[in-house]
Amino acid sequence: ASMTKNKLEDALKYLDLWESDRKNWKFRKNSQNYLLANCYDRSKIKKTHFKIFLKYIVALSGISGERTRKEAEDIVRDFDEKVDTTEKEKTDKKA
Repeated sequence: ASMTKNKLEDALKYLDLWESDRKNWKFRKNSQNYLLANCYDRSKIKKTHFKIFLKYIVALSGISGERTRKEAEDIVRDFDEKVDTTEKEKTDKKA
């Protein structure tokens, strides 16, 4: 568990440095991979860091950026469909 906690702490520091001090920030594949694998886990990536992460993925290039943006679009689309279905069910019940 402590190894995972260290990875989380390293990844969050990586994001903070990316946002606040790009001059001294250095790309770290392990931190990026951890963030990409855990970005939707609210128990790990809190709202403040998720906002930074969103800026980070916009700037991502290459296959990681494309894959992450597509995954995020799919999640938003699925959520929108669930909301639409729920709203339709509520409307149908009222009728």
